[in-house]
Amino acid sequence: MTESRKSDVPHGVRLVSLLLAGGGAAGVVVVVLFAIQWFSQGGLVALLLSSPMLAAFGCSIWIGIELWRGRPWAYTWAKVLFIAQIPTISLPGLYYEFSTSLRFALTLQPLGYREATGLTFGFGWDFFFGPKIALAISHRIENIEFGLNLVAIAILIYLVKVTRARKSMLQATTVAT
Repeated sequence: MTESRKSDVPHGVRLVSLLLAGGGAAGVVVVVLFAIQWFSQGGLVALLLSSPMLAAFGCSIWIGIELWRGRPWAYTWAKVLFIAQIPTISLPGLYYEFSTSLRFALTLQPLGYREATGLTFGFGWDFFFGPKIALAISHRIENIEFGLNLVAIAILIYLVKVTRARKSMLQATTVAT
């Protein structure tokens, strides 16, 4: 990689790449520690359950490193990873949440139905720093909740803007030559 190409990567993109790679590395450590504990209790099932988590966090490390290097395809995959980090969904029987590093989420929960006012909702928020991944399918999950990770949304918007600016700059350079 040439020195001029390294300097083409904006500082904000470098920060995003650190969030992906650092959060992914922390996630791998956490999953490995839990997998060791699970393996001692559940054998091969633990390995099967931890493999998708390791893949998700490992992908975050790889994309973070390649984004730091300024690889154009890494911008696309970084956006995919942040899209995956936007929702928190809890429905009876299903729960999903994924975050590589930083999460500030607003949540909405239906609280019930009242004859006079109709459906009532509760709002909440949560802040979390660190890797987190959860996908559960269980009859024990009974609540309904929808959340949006505002940090992931902000980073996604930033990456879209940077990508568009890079494309415009490349097109202007191509036309000028």
